[in-house]
Amino acid sequence: MAGYPVALSQDEFIRRVKKDSAWRAFILDSRQVSRGDVFFALQGERVNGHSYIPQAIEAGARAVVLQRHYFENHQQSLLEAAGLGEHCDESPLVLASELSEEHDTVVFVSVESPLECLQAAGAAVLAMSGGFRIGITGSNGKTGTKDLLASVLSRKGDCFSRKGNFNSVIGLPVLMAQVPVNTDYTVMEMAMSEKGEMETLSRLVRPNAALITNIGTAHIGNIGSREGIAEEKFQIFSSMTEDGVAVLPDDDPWAMKYLEEHPLQQRILYYGLGSRHGFSILAEDVGETVIAYQGGEFRLPFSGRHMLHNTAGVITLARQLGLSDSEIQEGLNGFQLPQGRGNIIRGHSLLIDDSYNANADSMAAAIEQAAQVAVERQLVLILGDMLELGDYSDEHHRDVLSRAMDAEPSAILLLGEYFSRAADHLGGAGLDPADSSGVHAAADIEELKGLCKSIIQSGSAILLKGSRGMELERIIPFLPGLEQERESGGKPGV
Repeated sequence: MAGYPVALSQDEFIRRVKKDSAWRAFILDSRQVSRGDVFFALQGERVNGHSYIPQAIEAGARAVVLQRHYFENHQQSLLEAAGLGEHCDESPLVLASELSEEHDTVVFVSVESPLECLQAAGAAVLAMSGGFRIGITGSNGKTGTKDLLASVLSRKGDCFSRKGNFNSVIGLPVLMAQVPVNTDYTVMEMAMSEKGEMETLSRLVRPNAALITNIGTAHIGNIGSREGIAEEKFQIFSSMTEDGVAVLPDDDPWAMKYLEEHPLQQRILYYGLGSRHGFSILAEDVGETVIAYQGGEFRLPFSGRHMLHNTAGVITLARQLGLSDSEIQEGLNGFQLPQGRGNIIRGHSLLIDDSYNANADSMAAAIEQAAQVAVERQLVLILGDMLELGDYSDEHHRDVLSRAMDAEPSAILLLGEYFSRAADHLGGAGLDPADSSGVHAAADIEELKGLCKSIIQSGSAILLKGSRGMELERIIPFLPGLEQERESGGKPGV
C-alpha cells in the first residue's frame, strides 16, 4: 500500500490508536509536528487548523484528522500536498485492516468533528491504562497540587503526570493519549473557563478520585458568579466512578455551601487548615515549612498558606490510597514548584516569581506571603492585570490594589489598563516615578522595565504576579540584585 491514498473513519482510527502506541503522538500545532505524529486540524476562533494541513504533511505527519466536508471539498489539493496527485480520480478509502506496515504516506482521518475525535481517542487510551485516575480542579493551585500529588504517589507506584497545562477540553485528551498501559496512578489537572467544560472533562476521564482546591473567582467573567463557579467545579464528580472518592476543603465556604445544597453520592474526604484537622505550623522560613497535620509531622520545601492548604489535600488523599507518612515525606522532598508559580529566586534581592497567572484570590494570597517573606527587606509589588474577569474586572483590581497598599510596600509597580484605572480610582497614580515609594502605573512593558531599574533597590523582596497574557516574566532580567538561581518555594499560581 506504500504511496497509496488512505482515508480512515473515526472508529478505524481509534482502533489503530489503541493497537499501536506509535499513533498516539497527537499534535495540534503544525509547527510542532515531527515525523510520525498525528495532526488534528482544529477549528478555533481565530485560526483554522485545516489551513495548515500542507505544512503538517511536509513535516512528516503520519496522519491528519480533518473535518469530513473539508476533506471532500479539498480532496485534490490534499492529495497533491501528500504527493499523491496521480490518484485524484480514485477512491482513497482503504479500511484500517488493509493498512500495511509499509504504508509511507500520510493517512487522512475523515470525521464529523476533529475535536470530538481527539477527545474520544484520548479517552480510549486512558481507559486502557487500568490505573487509578485522579482529577484536580479549583480556582487556584491546580498545577502545584497536581505536581505535588504526582511526586508523592510516585513513591508508591508507577504514576503518570506531565508538567505544563494539559488541562482543557483540547489539551487534556492530548495528555490522556500518552498514558502508558499498566500505569498505577494517573494524575490530571482539569480546568474550565466556560460552562459545560468540566462536565465534558469528567466524562472523558471518569476519575476514581477528584480533589477541589478551592472555589475562587478565576473566569468569573465567563461564568457569571461564584455560585456558578462552584457548580461548574463540582461537575468534576459528575462522571466519577460509583466507588470514587471526593476530596474537599471544608474550610472553603463556597464549596461547603454548594455541597450542602447538592449532596454527593460518593464518599467524601475533607481537608483543611483548621483545628479539626490538627493543623499547625511548627516552623517556617523562606521556602521551607514544618507542619503538623492529622497526627503527622511533615517538612515542606516551600512556604505560603495556599500551598500548605493544597498540601493538606494531597496528604489526605495519599493516606486514603495507602501511602505511609514516610512515603509521603519522600514525595514532598522530591517536589519542585512549576516555573513562575511561586518559585524563589535569590540574589542580593529576593524574588517571588508568581508570574504565570493570577486572579483576585491568588493575588491576595501572594501579597500576604510576600509581606511575610520580606521581613527586614524593602517590599516591592509588581502586579499585572488579571484577565477574564468580565464585569468584575474594575472591582477586583481596586480590591487587590487596596490590599496591596495595606501591605505597606516601599513601591507598587503596575502594568495594564485595569490596574491603571484602579490606581486612578484610589488616588495612587500620578506620583513622581523618581520617588522610591508609592504606586506607579506603567503604560507598557518597556516603561515597566525602566521603573524597575530606577525605583527598586538591590536587596529588596519583590513579588511578580499577573495573568499569563501580561508576560511579566520578561522583566526578571531587569530586576536589580538577582542571581538567576531558582529555589523551590512559595505558593502556586492559578
